[in-house]
Amino acid sequence: MKDEIMTRMIFALATALFASSLFAEEEIYIYSSYKNSAGNSISHKMDCQDAKCKIKNPMEEQSVSLSKEQRDQILAAFQAETKRFDLKSSPKSSGRLVKIKFRYLTDGKRLQISTRLPDDQLAEVSPEMTAVLETYLQLNLSDLKSSQLTTSNEKPAEKPE
Repeated sequence: MKDEIMTRMIFALATALFASSLFAEEEIYIYSSYKNSAGNSISHKMDCQDAKCKIKNPMEEQSVSLSKEQRDQILAAFQAETKRFDLKSSPKSSGRLVKIKFRYLTDGKRLQISTRLPDDQLAEVSPEMTAVLETYLQLNLSDLKSSQLTTSNEKPAEKPE
């Protein structure tokens, strides 16, 4: 009788642990895409369920686990971006737009922001989000300036003095 009760308790605990892994309590998602000078679409993505994350960028795909400090850094970047977000603004015309999208979901909260910025307005991205993009997605926004992405056959446009 004791063995049967113990078996049921272990089975119930194992079932609860399995079910909790299927239904994550928190989702963090960061995505960025742009077209390079050759017109190819380049994307970087980080998708986290609780502390377990999958990161994809043009060079690699990897799985990582976030520490509490890393999670806090990402959420602070989200908060910094929401403070800078302007509902009335629209991107100025540009040859190339960089899309940055981030999402945070829990049972009680949902935050999702998507923005498209011309490559010459990337300084409008908060320093916190810029650091997160560089740290986790290996995406350096300062490298996305038009003059740095031209092909060897093209000459960057000269700026008037």
